[in-house]
Amino acid sequence: MSDNIVVKVFGFHRTVKDEEVNQVFAKYSPLSVEIPRYNEDTPLSCCTFEVSNKNVNALISTKNGSAFNEYKLKACVCEKLQWTSKIRASHFGPNVSDEEMQNCFKEFDITNFERIVGKKGETKGNIVIVTVDDIETAKLIKKNMNKKKIGNDSFKVHIDNYEIEKKTKCFICGLEGHLEGDCPKRLEIEKSMDKKVQQSMKNTEKKSGGNIRNKDTKEIKKNSKNTKNVKKQSKEKSGNTSSDDSSSNSNESSSDTK
Repeated sequence: MSDNIVVKVFGFHRTVKDEEVNQVFAKYSPLSVEIPRYNEDTPLSCCTFEVSNKNVNALISTKNGSAFNEYKLKACVCEKLQWTSKIRASHFGPNVSDEEMQNCFKEFDITNFERIVGKKGETKGNIVIVTVDDIETAKLIKKNMNKKKIGNDSFKVHIDNYEIEKKTKCFICGLEGHLEGDCPKRLEIEKSMDKKVQQSMKNTEKKSGGNIRNKDTKEIKKNSKNTKNVKKQSKEKSGNTSSDDSSSNSNESSSDTK
């Protein structure tokens, strides 16, 4: 196994020149700097379009995170206009036609659809691959560039084949060798988690419903008991009144006799 360390740096602008990239990494004395570029115009798995502002919230809540050909769509507002919002949608997967993309949002009456195309000579995925001969240099690149902004570009740095880096597992599936954004089991696991959440909510509702029914039953029994007590007290009062009336009548009769 080679001791060379591969550092992947994400975030360079797609039109960045080789000289500019080489200048950034020159101080690290890299063994190589690779800048993957498109050899020809290439339709990408993303697009932009406009939707009326009254439909934008429904579109985002319905489509962002939804499944499309076993991939998880991403949809977000990239520009707010006067009457419409510009949406960027991505993660359709490979070999998807313009028509399939548009049909995915047809119920929202989208306009100004545009497929995003990687132009010949632009960088692929905004990534630069730097190879260095020791881990300390790789760690220095990460320290200086990860989550940092240089000019108008913000960067993310990943070190390949490094055991400390490997300890940071994909938090979705728990496996090593990829980040959560590239997890092959992401959709499957998230579906499973959604089912568990729904089941948990149902169980909570049942439990809550049971507590309410028990509470209602207790209230009914309590009210019934109170009603019985009132009736009993009413009867006792009625009995006392009759007794008093009898006593009074007896006294009156005695008086009349006298």
